[in-house]
Amino acid sequence: MKTLLLSISLFLSLTAVFGQNSIAKKAPLNPLPLEELAYMVPSLIDGDIAYYKGHFYNDKREQLLENGESFRSYANWTEKEAYEAKSIYMAFDASGKLLKLKDYKNFSTLTRAYTYNQKGLLTKSTFYNDSMFYHYDNKDRLLTEERYFSSSKTKVVVNYNYKTEDGLLKITRQTVYPTGKEQDELHYKNGKLMYYKSVLGEENVGVPDAKGNITKTKNIKTNKVNNYYYNVIYNDEINTKDLVVVNAKKNDYDRHNLPRLSVGDKIISNVNLTIVGNHVVFYIPTTQQYFIAKNFYNSTIKKDEAVNVELLQENNPYLHIWGNDSGNFYCLYKGSDHSLKKFRDENYSVYYSPFDDTYFLVDKQKNTTSQAGTLANVQTFKGSVLMYVNYAKKTSVNLFEGENQTSSFGWSAKPLNVSEAVMLKNNEPKYIIPIVPKPDDLKIYLGRKYNNEVISN
Repeated sequence: MKTLLLSISLFLSLTAVFGQNSIAKKAPLNPLPLEELAYMVPSLIDGDIAYYKGHFYNDKREQLLENGESFRSYANWTEKEAYEAKSIYMAFDASGKLLKLKDYKNFSTLTRAYTYNQKGLLTKSTFYNDSMFYHYDNKDRLLTEERYFSSSKTKVVVNYNYKTEDGLLKITRQTVYPTGKEQDELHYKNGKLMYYKSVLGEENVGVPDAKGNITKTKNIKTNKVNNYYYNVIYNDEINTKDLVVVNAKKNDYDRHNLPRLSVGDKIISNVNLTIVGNHVVFYIPTTQQYFIAKNFYNSTIKKDEAVNVELLQENNPYLHIWGNDSGNFYCLYKGSDHSLKKFRDENYSVYYSPFDDTYFLVDKQKNTTSQAGTLANVQTFKGSVLMYVNYAKKTSVNLFEGENQTSSFGWSAKPLNVSEAVMLKNNEPKYIIPIVPKPDDLKIYLGRKYNNEVISN
């Protein structure tokens, strides 16, 4: 992932929108594109949020990606780069407002586009060929919403009516076209949902959490507390003593049978998990900590049973652990090895990180413990090219940015000097590797990317 480089105007604009937003307090139903996609914690939720709606967030309230970077790192991708990487393309205007989002992760490209007025309020959003238009009153509150659905060729118009009474902002939301009958009512106080009456007539009141945010609702008639309105976990709630892992095996809601990390009665469902023997290792990006639930996978742990976790390591994005399966090791980058390139043989487990152009190498002969979940010793090599040679077996391994070069197809080499050669692919210089006429057994050699030296003919 590219290094995140954002303009000052983008930072200031989004800080104003998603910080203590006075417009959000007086107009809590005003649409915001990044809230809609859960890329930002809702502006109506106060506090130091670590987790919301299935995702982790940083101290700027921005959703974190798998590698721990903000979603706004997408802002540095060109559309061509996003397309080739099957990633997401995001285009912003000079003030930092999102104009277009294209999701190339899917088979059919999902495109969203946004238009704003001079006050920065969202006036139009499109998704595929469907469009939504937003109109505001003289107090910058959402007044009318028009929805056009191309597939069914239908139009829906929703009107919003505002009234202040007893310190409450009472909002009536009514579908006036095509039926004119569907209507619900919401009451807010200082931006907090206090009361909600659905189109079916069911009445609910907001239930605040310890931080004062409305995170649940309760049915007035049955007195039953409903599911989370906002499933929020705060940074100070993520303490080792409060964390457990719940065995969700055979639960219908978890088709992958993955264990669930729990903070009190709140479930974190998408932590990066690695199974190591009978243990579970997982990583929380907002605290930069690795945890381990020991002996989680054994016959004594029953469905929905909770297992205490222990702090394994913190403030280090790379973790190397003994896997205890055919002598393998795992190198995790911020909780996952999906972003790292891997090479293994009978001598080494080698991982390459494109984030900082570094190899991590575990010597299997020097790490012989049979205890799964044990931290492994690792050698670190800075650079794009790594070569090691087993002279006794007359074999060598060349790794170029983590990829093993086992075929000469499309590749050739020319001498750069008496001790180095440059590797070419499709007649373009790519890497410089050392020339090793008679190396020591299992000797490690470093190369580098080609950097415009003169190549002799």
